[in-house]
This record gives sequence, structure tokens and C-alpha cells, in this order.
Amino acid sequence: MKKILSIITIVLAVCYIPACFSHYIHPKSWNGISYLALGFAVLQILLLIFILVTGFVSSKKWLLLLSLFLLGYENTKSSFAFHFPHTFKEQKHIQYLRVLSWNIDNFIFKAIWREKTWNERHELAIAFLKSTKADVLCLQDFTHLRLGNNHDNIAFIRDSLGYPYYYFSEDGKDYGTAIFSKIKIQDSGHIRFTDKQYAESIAYADIIFHNQNLRLFNTHLRSMLLGPKKIASNNIGYLDYMKEDTAFLLHSSRIERLAYFDKIHTLQANEIVQIFKKQKKPFVFCADLNSVPAGYPYALLAADTKDAFLEKGFGWGGTYSRILPTLRIDVVLTSPSVYTMQYNSPRLRLSDHYPIIADLSLEQ
Repeated sequence: MKKILSIITIVLAVCYIPACFSHYIHPKSWNGISYLALGFAVLQILLLIFILVTGFVSSKKWLLLLSLFLLGYENTKSSFAFHFPHTFKEQKHIQYLRVLSWNIDNFIFKAIWREKTWNERHELAIAFLKSTKADVLCLQDFTHLRLGNNHDNIAFIRDSLGYPYYYFSEDGKDYGTAIFSKIKIQDSGHIRFTDKQYAESIAYADIIFHNQNLRLFNTHLRSMLLGPKKIASNNIGYLDYMKEDTAFLLHSSRIERLAYFDKIHTLQANEIVQIFKKQKKPFVFCADLNSVPAGYPYALLAADTKDAFLEKGFGWGGTYSRILPTLRIDVVLTSPSVYTMQYNSPRLRLSDHYPIIADLSLEQ
């Protein structure tokens, strides 16, 4: 029994110790750090379970494992929200700005959930957007749909849902990030990432809320294309905007793509940080990061911002519905002068991402 415990202790230590420092290690320096960052929460849960088991067998090993557990403090602080669970108040306070951020999966266009038809999911998504009473919608992975029955989803959100002001980045044909607002948009546009081959950019819109200027950012970092085990040649049309990556993508595994795109996310995060530094007004940053809080890209972005989930959320707060329940790859970050009053991420299985709703205030 003791020999088995010793072997497990060594294996856990070998994986967990470097994972504790993943937010310091640039993915370019070691591919393995991308995998350890992704699995940090799972490693920590396993270690915690093992600590409890070992406590009944060996007090010395228990203390050793506890000291290992504490090495993960920095990553834990970024990954786990230490608040008591609370009920989200649907009635919005007049002084708060309610922001919804959601990777809407091409506006629920792909038939990935077998339990519902596309029409059912589409109608449920529209009903959900309406029910949130959000002042601002920041939608990633957004496709402008013009269906045969003359249904135009941008026009519908604008006219029927009551968001008369909007900005759509349209980084690809009918594809991009969208910001819809009930509050008049004073200025808007998008900032392209340095490599213009990528069909992604950082959309922004300026509003005035309670006589204060506020900038809204919305973006989607490079998709890691982890859906298919192997990307087939008939996907090339979809990958046109990634011409320089095609050879790699067609011959890569999911594991290889994960490490490859983690490096790109780091470059994109660096560009976003430079934009943050130039901001003179308060801002809210909504994004699908495709990167977890234990990762290097998140550490860059969170260095001088506040995370709405960590301010008012609870637990690990996973926002991606596949692979692991601990994957929080969607965020609402704010400048220090913006305060999170409420946070909620309903378990809504319409997209492969769960939406985020945050009530924000410019006064504490």
C-alpha cells in the first residue's frame, strides 16, 4: 500500500509542480505547459482527493502533499472564485450596466446538439437573449443570417429585441463579433490583430452610461479547431483565412493544435494588453479566450484588469460545455474603476459555450 502511495505521489508531483507555474511560462518555451495549464484544475482536484486519502495512512506524506497543493496558490487564485453561491437577481438595478457575453456558435447555426432541432435552439436563444434584460450584448462567433423567410438576425435583434445600436466587425464573410446596445453607441470600430490572415479582430463600441464614458471590447481569440480529430481537405474552404496554417492543420492532431494555438493566443493577448494600456476611459472586455485562467495568455490579460467571475462568481466556473467542466475560457474583464455587482453563467446548452451575464457599476 505504501509503495503504491509513493508512486502516485511522485506522478502527481511531476505533473502538478510545473502546472503550478504555467502562468509564468511562455508556451513558446515548452509545449507541455499548454497541456498542464489546461489540466491544472483537474490535477488539483486529484491531488486534493489524494491528500484526504493519504491522511488516513501516512501523516508525513499528507504534509508533503499539502505543501505541494499550496504551490498552486497563484493559479488557484485565477481559476477558483471563493464566494458563497448566490441567486442571481434578474431585476436589474438602475445604476448597473448589465452585459451579456456569449460565444453563440454561428448564432446557433450548426446542428451540434442532437436533442433539439436548429429551429428550436434558435428560438430558445432569442428568448434567452430577451429574458436577460441586458443593456449590452457582446456576441462572439457571430454569423449574420439572412434566411429564406426574410429573417435577418441583426435586424431582428435591433428591432424586435430592442437593441437599436450595434456594431458588427464582419471579419470574414458575414462572420465576426457583434456588439448590440440599448444605449446609444458614440463611436465604434475594430482593431485587427497584427497578422491580417486571421479572420478575427477586436471590436469596440463607446457608450455613455450615467454621464461617464465607457468603452466595450469584444473579441474571439483564434479557434483551436478541436472538434474534428483530423481536419479533412474538404474543410479548406472554411480555412481560407488561415492559408499559412493549412499544411500544419491538415496533418495535426488535437493535441498538436492545442499547443500550436496557445502560442498564437499569447501573441494576441500581448496585442490586447497594449490596447488596454492606451485606454484613458473605463472599459469592459468580453472575450472567448480559448485559453484557461491557468494559462499564460490569461495571466497577461488579467495583470491589470479585474475578472468579473473572480469578483462575484463561485467555484471553477467552467464556460465550455465539452471535454472538462472546469474549462473557463470565456471572460468579462474590466478596468480597475469598473465594479462587478453580480455574475451569472447559466448552464444553457444551446451553444458549445455557456453565456456570461455581469452587472457592472462605475461607482463602488
